[in-house]
Amino acid sequence: MQVLLLKDFVLFDRAFLFVYIMALILLPVEISPLLLIVIGFFTGLTVDIFYNTQGIQALACVLIMFLRPYFFQLVSSSRYEPGTNLNIREMGIAWFLTFCFPLIFIHHLTIFFTEAASTAFFMFTLSKVFFSSIFTFVVALLIQYMFIKSRRRS
Repeated sequence: MQVLLLKDFVLFDRAFLFVYIMALILLPVEISPLLLIVIGFFTGLTVDIFYNTQGIQALACVLIMFLRPYFFQLVSSSRYEPGTNLNIREMGIAWFLTFCFPLIFIHHLTIFFTEAASTAFFMFTLSKVFFSSIFTFVVALLIQYMFIKSRRRS
């Protein structure tokens, strides 16, 4: 979906949409950290092929997959039960914001500053990171509410 439909979906030359990273961020917790990094690498590499970004997406995906277990421990250690799906309906909006948004921001920060390879346009690049992170997060929220059904607890 990302490479076919959302590749050229840009708002005001500032907000880029990378919704594919939500599939990575919301992978089951039981997956080993090494496997997470491998999945992140190949997902990023696939997007790199279509975006012609020469490894930047793979770099950003590997970084967030490396950081994901630490963020999860920081945010969710007391609320998580094994087998729980990581989604907004199961974990709540506050969890979704504190777990997903920093990872989205780090992903976008890595992509845009690596792509810029300079600090000459620091504020422009930072605005792209900020607006793209918000845009991706809002679309992720909408997707979560539209397509994810909550599990009934008895």
